[in-house]
Amino acid sequence: TDLQPLPSWHRGRIGLIGDAAHATTPNMGQGAGQAIEDAWVIGELLAREAAPEEDFPHFARLRKKKVQQIVELSWRIGKIAHWENSLAVGLRNMVMRLTPEAVGKRQSNQVFTLADLDY
Repeated sequence: TDLQPLPSWHRGRIGLIGDAAHATTPNMGQGAGQAIEDAWVIGELLAREAAPEEDFPHFARLRKKKVQQIVELSWRIGKIAHWENSLAVGLRNMVMRLTPEAVGKRQSNQVFTLADLDY
């Protein structure tokens, strides 16, 4: 990835969300989407009336795996999209045409599935 992940998304009662916590390349258009999902998750946790310093570590545990998958996939897509070798570009384009629609739907489901807040 372009940026190393932050070791922590919070300090005390202050927490980071979206690109401030986990910046991503724009290749999937997920920067704002993941910030909105972050806001929803942290809002749901804070509504349970625990102290923010207790909610922020839980928030990070709920979100880090999915966010890291999206950051890494977006980075890989960007690298592949910018290939210049004509043979590699032709191969990439052929694979994209032949990729079953089901693969795209599975990836979309991974991106658009919200965190399970039951704990």
